[in-house]
Amino acid sequence: LANVISATGKKVILVDFDLRKPKIHKAVEVKNIKGVSTILINRDTIEDCILTDTNAGCDVLIAGPVPPNPAELLVSKAADKLLDDLLAIYDYVVIDSPPVGIVSDSIPIMAKADLAIYMIRVNYSKRNFIGNVHRLYNDNQLTNLGIVIETLAMNCMKKQNAFVPYRNSLLTHILS
Repeated sequence: LANVISATGKKVILVDFDLRKPKIHKAVEVKNIKGVSTILINRDTIEDCILTDTNAGCDVLIAGPVPPNPAELLVSKAADKLLDDLLAIYDYVVIDSPPVGIVSDSIPIMAKADLAIYMIRVNYSKRNFIGNVHRLYNDNQLTNLGIVIETLAMNCMKKQNAFVPYRNSLLTHILS
């Protein structure tokens, strides 16, 4: 997504906010020695950590070493400041966050986003992940929630029963 937006000429940064199991550093083939976690504890500056010459097609800010307190860091004032600073520099800040079905670390980040995208993968995501969408929308007041269902084929839903049915009104409301 960050790469596609960047191709339009906009200034974009991809940020790995998954401080528990970071993966972006592997995709850009760098060691995960500094990044979001080290910025949030004031060990490094944003300028020290932004990668500008990557295979991602945009600037990248990797997660950095896994901290002992990822949830606390993600809801800290330092995290708010980091996002504000990035928004002052970039046209778009694309955030990769922890899976919301496993931990709730990403909910505060999703609440601050202009658009939070919930990914569901056919033949991979568990059925109860659909229930997470309802919980996020209602319980956490995330009205900026979009859903992407990856590799969806209509007959796949029927034959393999990969997803539970939605109330049409909820799906329509979330996607509109």
